[in-house]
Amino acid sequence: MCRQDKTANCCMKKWLLLFVMTTVLISCTKDDEWTFNYPKEELCNVWWDAVEYSPNGTAWISMYDMGESHSIRFWNNGSFSSTGMFSASSSEHTYKASGDKIIVYMGDYPVRTYTVQSWVGNILELKMSVESPNDYAEAFIRFEK
Repeated sequence: MCRQDKTANCCMKKWLLLFVMTTVLISCTKDDEWTFNYPKEELCNVWWDAVEYSPNGTAWISMYDMGESHSIRFWNNGSFSSTGMFSASSSEHTYKASGDKIIVYMGDYPVRTYTVQSWVGNILELKMSVESPNDYAEAFIRFEK
């Protein structure tokens, strides 16, 4: 790799360059692929708690008044968790976020789509669509961090 007359200096520079290039390649993670219209650090790794629910997006009902709860969490590693009223099954779920949509998957099958209706401060309003071979349902949910 290096010639004998400049061994120490030449080898040191080439190994340093190789190390830097390897580090840069390894550092490129899924963050480079983030195409969601909102910042990852604002969405991920926090529990979003449902505060209001609407079957049609116009008449809002307090989750507290309904005696229900629902929370969702999008993890940095691409996994998804939910609890409460609209909870996904206990199977492992993943998600992909792009544009204004977040699609939740069970294996390779999309089981739920969240579409951002608005996001102001700590209030996130999502339209949740659930589709199965025999059914389709949607609801609007306001979440708070």
